[in-house]
Amino acid sequence: MKRMVLAMYVLEQARSKEVFDIDDRLHPRFSFSHLNTALARTSFIKFLGLHKAKTKVDPLPDPVPAEHLDCLTEILRW
Repeated sequence: MKRMVLAMYVLEQARSKEVFDIDDRLHPRFSFSHLNTALARTSFIKFLGLHKAKTKVDPLPDPVPAEHLDCLTEILRW
C-alpha cells in the first residue's frame, strides 16, 4: 500500500513541477500500475534518486530529488 502512495506522490510531483502532465499523452489510458511496479525495482529507485522504501515509514510528498526530475520525465513518458 505504501508503494501505491509513493506512486501517487511521484505522479503528483511530476504534475506540480510541470515535468509531466497526465493529459499530455498519446495513449488514452495511463497505466498507473506500471509506475507502481517500477517503483518496486531497485534500478528505478536508484535512477530516480529515491531513498529505499522503509516499510514502517509513510512516503513523503515530492519524493524525487530536484536533480532527478529529468529522469522522472523520462520514465513517465515511456
